[in-house]
Amino acid sequence: MGNDIVAYRMTIGLFYHKISLGCLRKTFVSFSVYELLAVLFTNISRLKLCIFNLYRSSANMISLYILLLWLLLICGDIEPNPGPERTPEISEKTLSIFHGNIRSLRNKLNYIVDIIEDYDVVFLTETHLDSNITDSDLYISGFEIPVRKDRNSHGGGIIMYYKSYVRITRRHDLENCQLESMWFELKTKLRSILININYRSERQSSVYFWQYFDQMLKNALDENNNIICLGDLNKNFMSDLPSNIRDIFFISGLVNIIDKATHFDTRTGSTSLLDPILVTDSIPVLDKDTIPFDRGISDHDGTYVTINCGFSKRRTYNRSIWDYKKGDYDLMKQKVVETNWEYLISDASDVHVAATNFTNSFLNIASECIPTREVTIRCDDKVWYDSNLRRETRKRDRLRNIFIRSNSTSAEKKFKQQRNKVNNLKKQAKKYIFTSINENLDELKVTNCKQYWKTVNMLIKSDTPSHDLPPMTDPDHNFKLAWSLKQVATVRGTGNKYESEVKYNTDY
Repeated sequence: MGNDIVAYRMTIGLFYHKISLGCLRKTFVSFSVYELLAVLFTNISRLKLCIFNLYRSSANMISLYILLLWLLLICGDIEPNPGPERTPEISEKTLSIFHGNIRSLRNKLNYIVDIIEDYDVVFLTETHLDSNITDSDLYISGFEIPVRKDRNSHGGGIIMYYKSYVRITRRHDLENCQLESMWFELKTKLRSILININYRSERQSSVYFWQYFDQMLKNALDENNNIICLGDLNKNFMSDLPSNIRDIFFISGLVNIIDKATHFDTRTGSTSLLDPILVTDSIPVLDKDTIPFDRGISDHDGTYVTINCGFSKRRTYNRSIWDYKKGDYDLMKQKVVETNWEYLISDASDVHVAATNFTNSFLNIASECIPTREVTIRCDDKVWYDSNLRRETRKRDRLRNIFIRSNSTSAEKKFKQQRNKVNNLKKQAKKYIFTSINENLDELKVTNCKQYWKTVNMLIKSDTPSHDLPPMTDPDHNFKLAWSLKQVATVRGTGNKYESEVKYNTDY
């Protein structure tokens, strides 16, 4: 039976379509740009005459629009069908600085740990410490040995904590011995920043303090115009400041970025802003806010600022591990028996080649019989940090990014609610895990030794910080900072060793 007319037309159409495609592939077109433009403008002029005859009142404007459209299209760099606009994400390459008036630190370490663990550099004022309290007594897991400036056990004092990946050094040359103040130089991949932390007692003369403060600022500005000043200045920045203080800030280019009360007088019920964060306009501020403290801990709230630092501080990586529970060990035994191990060893020229042959053969058998899976290693995870807390933390970070982009009141409210929820979940998770371990550890020691030592090792790991290699100066490249692990390893002369270790660790 013959084909119907529809099938015939389809066949003919496909045939001519293929022929036309073949012709197109072998067609060479040559043209002159000037000839093409001449034809284009001739057609545009004809179109203009037609439009002018039809729409005399607006003919010139329409022809102008058409001419501009044609010119834009022939430029070649205008996308005729652009995609949707994208909102840039907040960079993960940020660094956060925190300050809080703690009013005696020694008995409040457990409280402050839950608040400051998400920050990179932490300053605390009114520490009330003396030489009888050692640095080991003040150690906080995840931070380096603190830098202190003590007064006595009855008042004053400043302390600074920082993470291992932060490149920060104290600048004694910028400090004034008349003030309770410290200066630090923070080096990031983008810039060097001078950070000043102050504590001014109510009993200290306001006139002399601001004179010394002005002199310190002038010395710092002679060297660097990227400056952050924070601390408890015992001056209400929510009211009109005296003219001498305003002049200091105006001349130095400092602006206070905290706009909420930080001090709450429980006796009178009054509020004031005594803990400002002053920055120069060259500081790339991404976020700033206050952090509520329990009134039984301090009558001040904490403050923080997040800046763009140009390097990533993420401390997670993926690696492949053996999934032993899903291994086919009968098949593995069979392959081991069938392998001629004697030939692999005896055929080698020396013991090193024999060891390599044995290792490669055994790993090949293992990879065929035992599956592997990718896992994410999080170096800084605590024992009590579970999947629910991680999910809520990610939600908090997303809301924070939305708030930074939109700067709306509703977004700020949602972010703060989620932030408080995460802080409460951390406290509950930590309390639950340690209470549970305390109840069951003695029983595990008798009934299940393996689980007992697994729990002990887990606790030991949680108290031991995972130290990243800090940035190092490279003498071969004008003493510039090396940031990545590979760059640091090269500076230390262990580049080849580092590469081999990374390759080995990422295999299985």
